[in-house]
Amino acid sequence: MFKIQNKIGSTTSVTGCFSHLYLGYYGLFRDSYFVLPRPLVVGQSYDFPHHITVVDSLTMDARYVREVKRLIAQRKLGRQIEIAGPEDGNELANRFLQSHIFVMPHSHEGFGMAYLEAMTFAMPVVGSSHGAVKEFVKPGHNGFLIEIDDFESVNTCIHSLHHDRQRLLEMSWAAFETFKKRPQWRDTMESVHGFLSALAESAS
Repeated sequence: MFKIQNKIGSTTSVTGCFSHLYLGYYGLFRDSYFVLPRPLVVGQSYDFPHHITVVDSLTMDARYVREVKRLIAQRKLGRQIEIAGPEDGNELANRFLQSHIFVMPHSHEGFGMAYLEAMTFAMPVVGSSHGAVKEFVKPGHNGFLIEIDDFESVNTCIHSLHHDRQRLLEMSWAAFETFKKRPQWRDTMESVHGFLSALAESAS
């Protein structure tokens, strides 16, 4: 809890680097590519210090990953953009602690677990308006909902939170409170187990 409080407190500083974490599942690196260098490849750039981290498979589409890395090196973006590869456990937890906002606008994840994991670390989330995430993300309160792969809106969200750190602070707390109020995974599984057990007993 202390780490979360310390992290949230640091979000009010506008002097540090603004960090955003992109998470891709099942080798969706083509989506991550368009999130990642697109604002810079087309001649745009953020007007503040920032760091982009992509956690995703490096082997599902290795040739495409090499092309992304080549573009990053060619445009000298290595300090701003990090291709971290797949991570879990403590490695991923540290990424969450070091980042201000979580972005996964291409997901149809049925349970929204990745977004809730980010909220565990007081991260406002940017997710698609499709799938389960819309059940607990309130736009402008604990995150943002956008159309799938609408990366112009992603950039707008990132800009708004960097330049309004009080809003980022409030949304970080709101994200953390959302996580605390949601049923935990164990509780959900116990409910499923109870439901299936009752069905089995009624059928016997």
